[in-house]
Amino acid sequence: MACGTFLDILACGTACGTFLDIACGTACLKGLRKIKAYMKGDERILGNSDFVETVLKECLDEFDRRYLLKSGGYDFDTVVDRVAQVLGMNRAEVLFSGRQPHKVYARSLLCFWASSELGMSMVQLSKRLKISQPTASQSATRGEKVAKENKLKLLKNK
Repeated sequence: MACGTFLDILACGTACGTFLDIACGTACLKGLRKIKAYMKGDERILGNSDFVETVLKECLDEFDRRYLLKSGGYDFDTVVDRVAQVLGMNRAEVLFSGRQPHKVYARSLLCFWASSELGMSMVQLSKRLKISQPTASQSATRGEKVAKENKLKLLKNK
């Protein structure tokens, strides 16, 4: 079956081959809606519906966790207090600059939890701690390793 005009291409279905896959996206999606075959996203762009569902679920879980923490009163200062508690230090020691191993350890854990759990950017962290952005990023990477090796959690019941 030969396809002539664009409307003919839309009407002729898969007989026109790969061009149809690109050209008739809207018509194909409308056809799926008619038979009540709903999908998340357009698989020509994002992949199949299972992939899209998985990504959306992960994003929603992360958003829910951050929202839960923030609504529970967790902010930068709360994380500083938690780091001090976990490491048996006082709050001021966590925030002081210096290259002493215990201070580096504490700042690393602080950067990791603040960035991964609260969603703070490295720029925000660098300003709060008066360090450079690359240093904050390196500290967060070190902090992730520290947290995993010692099984440290921000939330006590986690």
